Amino acid sequence: MKVLAFTGLLAGILLSPPALIQSGGQNPFIDKYLATAEAKLAQGEMAAARHAVERALERDHQHLGALLKLAEICQSLGDRDAAVYAYHRWLDTVDAAEKSPVPRKERSRILEQLELLDETASTFQNITSGYVKELLNLAKDHVKKSRYHTALALYQEILTIDPLNRDAQKAVKQIRRTAGNELATEDLFAGGDPSLGVDPDWIAKEDAKHLEWDKAYTKDGENYRYRTNAGYVVLETSAIAMEQMNGFYRKFFRYKLDGGPTPKIEVRIYKDRDDYLEENHLPENDWTGGFFNGSTVQTFMGGPTGTDSLRQMYGTLFHEAAHQFVSLTGKGGIPGWLNEAYASFFEGCTILSNGSVKWNQVPQHRLFPLAARMEKGWLSSGSEVRPDEEGNWTTPEQAPTFRIVVEGKYRWGPPWYAPTWGVVYFLYNYRNEQGIPVYRDALHEYYQSGPARAVDPIGYFEERILSAPLSPVSTIDELNSIWAEWILELRDIQIGKKEAGKNNLEFGQMALEREDLAMALEFFEEAYEHESENPEVIWKLATTLELMKELDRALAMYRDFARELELRGLIADERYEAAKEKMIALDPLARRHARLKGKVLEDGLELAKSYYDRQMPTMALEITRRMSGQFSMPDALEFYMKVARETGKSLARWKVAYNEFNLDGWSSTSKAYQAYGKMIEGGVAEDPTIATGAGQFQTQELACDVTFDADFSLEAEMRFEPNASLMGLCFGRKDAQNTHAVVLHPKGYLDISTKNGGVWTIRDHRSVKIDSSWQKLRIDVVEDSVDVYLNDRYIRSMKMPSRDSVRGAFGLITGQGTCYYRNIRLLARDPHDPAARIERELAMEALARDEIERDPGTFSGIQPPEIKVGQWIQGESPLLAELRHRIVVLIFWAPYQDKAIPTTAYYEQLAQSYQGLDVSFLALSSNQHTATEIAEYLAEHPMEGIPVGVDQGRQTYLAYNLKAGGWGLPRILLLDVDGTVVWEGDPGFKIGVGWQPEDGETFLDGPLKDLVERRKLREIQAALPALAEAKGSFAQNQIRIALQQIQPLADLDASWHPQVKEAQELRYTIESLGSRLPVQATEALAAGRPLTAEALLNLAEQEFAGTDLASLAKIQKDKLFRDSRYRKAAKAMKSMEKAVKEAERGREVGRILPYLNAALDAAPEIEEVVSMQKAMKTALLEDGSKAMLAVWSELQTPPSVSTDT
Repeated sequence: MKVLAFTGLLAGILLSPPALIQSGGQNPFIDKYLATAEAKLAQGEMAAARHAVERALERDHQHLGALLKLAEICQSLGDRDAAVYAYHRWLDTVDAAEKSPVPRKERSRILEQLELLDETASTFQNITSGYVKELLNLAKDHVKKSRYHTALALYQEILTIDPLNRDAQKAVKQIRRTAGNELATEDLFAGGDPSLGVDPDWIAKEDAKHLEWDKAYTKDGENYRYRTNAGYVVLETSAIAMEQMNGFYRKFFRYKLDGGPTPKIEVRIYKDRDDYLEENHLPENDWTGGFFNGSTVQTFMGGPTGTDSLRQMYGTLFHEAAHQFVSLTGKGGIPGWLNEAYASFFEGCTILSNGSVKWNQVPQHRLFPLAARMEKGWLSSGSEVRPDEEGNWTTPEQAPTFRIVVEGKYRWGPPWYAPTWGVVYFLYNYRNEQGIPVYRDALHEYYQSGPARAVDPIGYFEERILSAPLSPVSTIDELNSIWAEWILELRDIQIGKKEAGKNNLEFGQMALEREDLAMALEFFEEAYEHESENPEVIWKLATTLELMKELDRALAMYRDFARELELRGLIADERYEAAKEKMIALDPLARRHARLKGKVLEDGLELAKSYYDRQMPTMALEITRRMSGQFSMPDALEFYMKVARETGKSLARWKVAYNEFNLDGWSSTSKAYQAYGKMIEGGVAEDPTIATGAGQFQTQELACDVTFDADFSLEAEMRFEPNASLMGLCFGRKDAQNTHAVVLHPKGYLDISTKNGGVWTIRDHRSVKIDSSWQKLRIDVVEDSVDVYLNDRYIRSMKMPSRDSVRGAFGLITGQGTCYYRNIRLLARDPHDPAARIERELAMEALARDEIERDPGTFSGIQPPEIKVGQWIQGESPLLAELRHRIVVLIFWAPYQDKAIPTTAYYEQLAQSYQGLDVSFLALSSNQHTATEIAEYLAEHPMEGIPVGVDQGRQTYLAYNLKAGGWGLPRILLLDVDGTVVWEGDPGFKIGVGWQPEDGETFLDGPLKDLVERRKLREIQAALPALAEAKGSFAQNQIRIALQQIQPLADLDASWHPQVKEAQELRYTIESLGSRLPVQATEALAAGRPLTAEALLNLAEQEFAGTDLASLAKIQKDKLFRDSRYRKAAKAMKSMEKAVKEAERGREVGRILPYLNAALDAAPEIEEVVSMQKAMKTALLEDGSKAMLAVWSELQTPPSVSTDT
């Protein structure tokens, strides 16, 4: 279930339908806490009664009885602010109901009580009611003209003001169902819920009747017949999904695009694996998840493990159904590996709410296992992969080469799915440096050519595919390194180690320069999918859409661009005003909307300020959030910050995720969890059939059936039993194979980890203080960052791969042993609500001021204390404050520690690995050794390349809590270029063993490698020499060359680096030289000089290729070409050019003059043409054709950046 949380008094997430009732009776959780509140009131314990009511509202924030009780209690406690807020919430809930849940007199009574506390109780509704009505009319006008993006923005604006407006909610759903893919959402039901309006009791009874296979449901569709005993919903949804996929298969395989019928086969979905095996007479150790046998496509619920989700089942179904189309279109025969590879290609398909299919997506359960195998090397033969004597398969550690896959000399089984998928996905998507697909067309031709008939599969593959014009290699063995590098890069993009948007922006710009708008749009779309909040991506997408005349969506992108700049405080960007102008120019109703909005915003902010003046900051925040959540209103955002900072108030509204009775709303892949009163018990028994290495754990997850699509927070209290190994919170959960997790270990460690395709990657590992009782773990996800708190103490912040990667479901994760969870709560934000961003900013400010408690000696997210060095023993280093703009590895080390846990060899090789980059290493020893002892120890255990000092009077060690009862050695802090700590902990070596290279990555290696990659240190090092070259070219007025030379360095997102900043400033200087060109072109056109306008715009395009200036010039030039003045001048120019040709041939004046006269006749009112014609004609008549040619030559002198601008 995906629930969108809209901003407003009633924003939040619904775990159950809203209880629009005056008191309990439908929810035992709420009844229990309301009863507790009444008991506490009877005892005079007002604060406890308030807490109990607030707990009830955490389960259902629209419960009228609880809201009314909260208002009454707060009023008794003298908390006018909270009482007024609760009364307003009560009224909004009543007014939003389609049928009033209370009598009219009751509503009037409550309003009278509210007006005694709030004299402006009805003001906001009065301000906005007429405005909302006008917005609805505006939106309907846009829908009539198919301007769905603009209409959607208006409906979202309505829902910001009136969160439960039914007309807007229905309209949004309709747009998602009927508009283009960019407005559709993922929906297996393709926009329609087959169970909607169907009696659940009827479904349950019918499902019971059709539980056995011989009594299974059946249904006849247009392209398939359906049979299932997995339930009515599966029957109906499978029919929806498969009929949609059939249309997509036709397009992809180019089969019967006219809509003619395909051979009808039967789709069979069994309720479980047991039925599947029994009906098909398969052995117990059968490894298949489904099959296609020519007449049927078969699969089952739960997958081979019994734990797969409904979506995963459809992935299998899409895979198997694709085999039918391979059999229909594979002329001459398709080799088995290619058949399976094409089928796997469709596992990542997603059906959207408008019925279309989103495809060419990465199935992560294929990508990550393949990448892991590639990192281990290559198999020498396909025969190495085979089942054991009982038919059970084991996946090898290494990957097959391209040759092994294509030769096909192996027995098919599970280990081959990922590699064969990887071959086809690579061939379809691999691009050259200009972003042009290299093998895509050749792959399709190869597929259609009947490759199964080839006597020499390798030679045939090389002939058909590697002969592609852009192929960088000619033999299949040369592909291995390219394939592996590409797959590993794709993996890194998925986990956020590498940015996808950057390459796509570059590729898109190249496509624009080739005037391939469709390809440019494809790249910018992909960049937007990964970085939808990046202003540069949004701008590129907006301008390209405008060039392609997709004006409604271009308008939406310009609107998003302006909003992102406002939220980032970047409105000085010259493109901000350009975007605002586009928002007016592309929206025919924009001025009408602006007139309506102006007064509402002004009155709304005035009302918010009045609440603040009357000591009701919560209402001030709420009204301001409604004003600033969707509107472009910097004043409202500033006021929100002021109120939040000065009062510490927050609109955060937590929800209870566990009802303290059962696990309704939760789903598990096993029976490892059960409701246990107020707690959830997690118990994972060790499975002896699963190999578990040192430091590895067997885990099970419990997922809450709620999906976040915006900022959110989670928290839970946890308790380890003696045999427990780990427990924690999952977030950004896509399915059982893909999630993030924050995990606690009972021995005092906390991990932030990511599971992709079933493969776990530890992003951060650190020591923490664990109490013996309950631990409260909390995570705040804001944009693409996650902040972790343990027992109300801040632990750390971490940037995750992207916004999208942290959106999804959440849940619990438990390792082997038993543990308990309680008070599981969540807080969801609206996608357009800036409150989370603002509150995080305030929290980080408080953290820096030590107002938020941290574990002593932990500094994640802030700058640590300066070090105090009594004496340098080896080398010398600047102090931390002087090392800004460099990554710093601060090592706390001592000989006594190194004797117990050897680390010097590790530190030495680490420093050598990053030599030449902007990474500084420095080690600080404790005072337990003299300088002589340290020097002597280093002589025997060298740590070359690392300055080593001694702490000054233990000042640094105490400041970093390195003492008895605090942190021990070794301890390392990794500092970012701004001096803040991004990682802290120990490398994870064993006592008496220390660093062993064969053990793989340490806990420091990953964060350091990621930071170096994120800060582009290697790219900076490679691009730095071009800075001096560009400065030289610029000095010689070689503008285009200088711009090309400086571009790679200036393009890097690393303005913190002095040389990169210098490169960006040089680029800005160069671009500033041309910034007047479009303006001058406009002025020239207005002055009757359209040809000069064209020359100026050509100059902008040519000299500033690859920049936004060139893009703007192209847009302006296209507009110029449609201008009648230019067309007349261009016609006149052709006549003058003919005159010139006649003169160059030595013709007489009488042969030349008619062309000059024709030029004037073509554009007699264009001043520029008149002037040119007059000068040429005068020269011709007075001094002859040579003189005219000299005048023509002077007139053709192009403008230059350095002089004419």
